[in-house]
Amino acid sequence: MMCLIKKTKDWLEKLRETRKLAKQEERMQKIKYLDMFMTHLSFMADAGYSDEEVENYRQAWIRRQSWFHRWIW
Repeated sequence: MMCLIKKTKDWLEKLRETRKLAKQEERMQKIKYLDMFMTHLSFMADAGYSDEEVENYRQAWIRRQSWFHRWIW
């Protein structure tokens, strides 16, 4: 019986660690995505888009990203 309890505890610990790693990976993916977005905004500005056009695009992108609001705030 004790062996079963220990195996269950070990399994739960591995599951927790896996979930923690998955959350870290998800955060890293979101950071990479945000970095690409910021680079895109920079390219838009360099290409001659007005500040107003770049800001409108940024705001529209943020509105479309439901995860962004939950994650940042």
